[in-house]
Amino acid sequence: FETVFRYLERNAPHIILKPCTQDFPEIQSYDQKAVAIDKARQAWNFLKKPVLVDDAGIFFEKYRDFPGVLTKFVYRGIGLDGLRTLVAPGDKAVFRLHMVYWYGPEQYEVFVGECHGRIVHQTQYTSSEHSPYDQLFAPEQEPDVSFAQLNATGQYEKYHYRVDALQHFLRWLTVHQK
Repeated sequence: FETVFRYLERNAPHIILKPCTQDFPEIQSYDQKAVAIDKARQAWNFLKKPVLVDDAGIFFEKYRDFPGVLTKFVYRGIGLDGLRTLVAPGDKAVFRLHMVYWYGPEQYEVFVGECHGRIVHQTQYTSSEHSPYDQLFAPEQEPDVSFAQLNATGQYEKYHYRVDALQHFLRWLTVHQK
């Protein structure tokens, strides 16, 4: 929420964003887009007003769709040390996010944000509990700098997959609000 709130506050201050703390059950699917759409549908049905919902995950190239929609659960199960046994420095990965703007009964749009990169095993910069994979991932534009390091130096946003999706959303909104 904080990343989206800060970005919209600077780039689209006319959009008023409020958090929804309601927890919605997540469908069991390896299809990240379907998971995001279902969460947005549930949020719309609960709030009856426009919602912006996303589902993010990291995908390791050497595994098929993994951890993907299971990103949070895999980390909770095996932790950072366990993750380091699954991937090696230099392995390719992509952070992918499906953002859904649900704005009316059965009216929604999906925006995809991505950041391609590689695995790094740096320990100098730690990541937050909410973004544990940031310590393991470096965007391809900065192959030796982890997301955790970029966050610590204020450069995180220019490579962030959520910001990528937000930019697609704002371009769409600009065209469709006329």
